[in-house]
Amino acid sequence: IQKWKCFPNVMVHQTARSARMFIQDGVRGIFECGEQDQVEQYIMLKLWDDPGQDTDALLDEFFALYFGKAAKPMNQFYRLLESIACDASLYPGKQFRQDRNTAWSDLGTPERMSQLEALMEESQKLAHTEVERARVALWRSSIWQWMLDGRADYEARNPGSDERK
Repeated sequence: IQKWKCFPNVMVHQTARSARMFIQDGVRGIFECGEQDQVEQYIMLKLWDDPGQDTDALLDEFFALYFGKAAKPMNQFYRLLESIACDASLYPGKQFRQDRNTAWSDLGTPERMSQLEALMEESQKLAHTEVERARVALWRSSIWQWMLDGRADYEARNPGSDERK
């Protein structure tokens, strides 16, 4: 089995739609097996309390509470991940399925990685308190580093792949 690092499958708006559907259908609880990320978990819990809440407002709330002064670029970082991951036109055959090539040739292109890196850098600069800096660093060392490693592995296996798409 070849191991590779996928592009993050952020889909918080789809998760919110599914949660609202479950609630509307009378589902009173669900079992989660660790599939959601921190943000999706926050949104789901908030919607179980009140399914009428606006997903975008909840996202803004999460990022403001969690990242403080670094909230805006971290929110943009997350939303850009979602817009890329949920854009069917970026996937071969418009099917939401990743392999190494799709992840880093079609989704995590050098141009998109540069946009995401700029947001991560801005977040680091804006993080004001020790807690804010630690939280940005956590995302940097986990999500962002995962992406950098996945992109680097792809480029090492595909010389010349660093050309802008």
